[in-house]
Amino acid sequence: MTERDWLLVSCVAGNHEWKHIGGCNAGCGNDCACSVPVHECRRCGDCDYGDNAEAVEARRRCAENSPND
Repeated sequence: MTERDWLLVSCVAGNHEWKHIGGCNAGCGNDCACSVPVHECRRCGDCDYGDNAEAVEARRRCAENSPND
């Protein structure tokens, strides 16, 4: 198994090496202007598309501070 193969196996097991690559709209509601971070794995190139713990917290805060849509 090559080193690259080993890194990919590690990523499949959930051990990504995330790097921040920007952000996307949180989509909390119709008028949402919230942004959540997006990460990409340095090893395999997989992307979380803003599906991460920081995004969950941002959406929770937004829901607390916004009227119901």
